[in-house]
Amino acid sequence: MKFFALAFLLLFSTNSFAVKYVKGEGRFYSKDDDSLGMVNDQLITSAFHDVIGKELESMGLDSELFWQQFDLKFEEYFNPIELSVKRKYGLVDEQGNPREDLDASTRKNKEDEAQKVLRLKRLNARSKFGKLRNAIISYSIKKRSRSPQYPNSRYISLSAKVNRRILSGIYLKLTSEGTERSFKKVFLTSKFILENCTWDELGVIGETDFTDVVKDHWKKWFQQNIKKTIEEVVVTTPEMEEKLNARSRVATMNQGSSTVESSTSSIATNSDTDGLWVKIETRISKTFDNVLLKKRTFKIEGEYIVKDLLRGEIFFHYDFAPETHSYVIEDKQKFSSAIASHVYSIPLSSFRQIESNLPNYSGQLMIELNNIETIQDALEFNELLRQKAVTLQAQTELKQYTKENARVLVSFRGPQAKLYSILRDLENKELNTNKIVTFSSRDRPYIIVLKQGEKTKLTKDEDGKKKI
Repeated sequence: MKFFALAFLLLFSTNSFAVKYVKGEGRFYSKDDDSLGMVNDQLITSAFHDVIGKELESMGLDSELFWQQFDLKFEEYFNPIELSVKRKYGLVDEQGNPREDLDASTRKNKEDEAQKVLRLKRLNARSKFGKLRNAIISYSIKKRSRSPQYPNSRYISLSAKVNRRILSGIYLKLTSEGTERSFKKVFLTSKFILENCTWDELGVIGETDFTDVVKDHWKKWFQQNIKKTIEEVVVTTPEMEEKLNARSRVATMNQGSSTVESSTSSIATNSDTDGLWVKIETRISKTFDNVLLKKRTFKIEGEYIVKDLLRGEIFFHYDFAPETHSYVIEDKQKFSSAIASHVYSIPLSSFRQIESNLPNYSGQLMIELNNIETIQDALEFNELLRQKAVTLQAQTELKQYTKENARVLVSFRGPQAKLYSILRDLENKELNTNKIVTFSSRDRPYIIVLKQGEKTKLTKDEDGKKKI
C-alpha cells in the first residue's frame, strides 16, 4: 500500500504545475511557388518558437541563450547537408573546396538551382530541429492573414499549451554546461553492407581489400582531428566488439544504482571502459551497370552512433544523406580507389560534431531537508530544483524520508559552485505546499529548512479553534 501511495505522489508531483495557454505569433515571407502546406507549416513553426520563448522566460530560463545555442547547433547540423547539395550540383569538389573550373554563367545557374533546394531543405530541417514540437501539448489557431500590400507576407496567431518537463529537457540539451571528463580511447567499428552487388564489382578481390583501407583512413582522421581528449584510436575486431557489448550492457544496468555521497565526486574511470565507441554502418548498392560503356553507378548511404562505454549511453548519432556516384570501371585500381574515397569522405563533416557533443559529467550532492510535514514537501522541492538547475541537467532522488526530515541526492553536470549558486537563489521561494525555502546558513546551502508560508500559518483563538 505504501508503494502505491508513493507512486501516486510521484505522479502527482510531476504534474503539479498548472498548464496554461500561451499566445504565439508567427510570420513567414513566402515565395510564389511555395505550396500552401509548406507555408502553413512555417507559420506554425514560427508561432511555436514564439510560444516556447515566452514559456522559457516564464520558467525563469534564459530564452536568449536558448535561441543562440539553437541557431548555432542547427548550423552545425545543417552544414553537412548543405555541403552534400553543393556537391550534387557540382559547386564544390569531394573535399568541399569550390570548383575553379566553372565559368561565371555556369556557376551562377548552378548556385541558383542549389539555393532553391537549400532554402526548402533548410526551412524543413529547422522546423523539425531540436524536436521543439514535442513540447507542444495542444494548440488552436486564432487568426491567419496576409498583407494586402505584400501578398507573400503571411501572419498567424495561435494559443498553445506547453509541456514544461519536455521543454526543460530540450533546454538542457541545447544549453547544458559542465566539466568534460577525459575520454582516452575511441573504439572504431565499421560494418559494410552490399546490396545488389559484389566486392568484385567494387574493383577488389576480397572484402578486406576495400574495408581495411577505409577503416585505416577513418582511424587516421580521428587521430588527427579529435585531439582534445583522445589518446588512442582502436579499430575493433569481432572479439573486441563482443567485449564492448558486454561492458555496455553492464554499464546500462548499473545506471540506476549510484553511491550516495555527501559531497561532489567525479565519476570513476578505468582504461578498459573510459572510451567512445563509434559504430558506423555503410550501405553500398549498385543502381546502374553498363559493360559496353564501362560505367557503373552506386548509391552510398548509412549512419553511425557514438556511445559512452562507461555509462552505456548513446549520446550522438547521425544519418548521412545518400549520395550517388558514377564511375568508369576500365581501370579497376582507380575505380576501387575512387569509390573507397567517397565512402571514407561522406561522414567526415558530421564527425566534427562529435567533439562538441562529448557528454559532461560532474558529481553528486546530498541535500538535507528539515522541518517537512509530508513527503509531498520533499517531492515539490525536488521538482523546483530540477527546473531551476536545468542547465546543470540536475536529477533529484529522494534517498531517505522520516517524519520531519528528508535527504535528497542531486546528480548534476557542471561546477559545484554553480549548483550552490542555484540553491542560494531558491531562498524564500514558495513550494506548492506553501512551504518557504530557507537556510540555516547561506554558506551551507545544502542544509535547507522549510518554513510555513504566511498564507497558511494557523493561530488558535481562546477557545482553541483553528483559524487562518
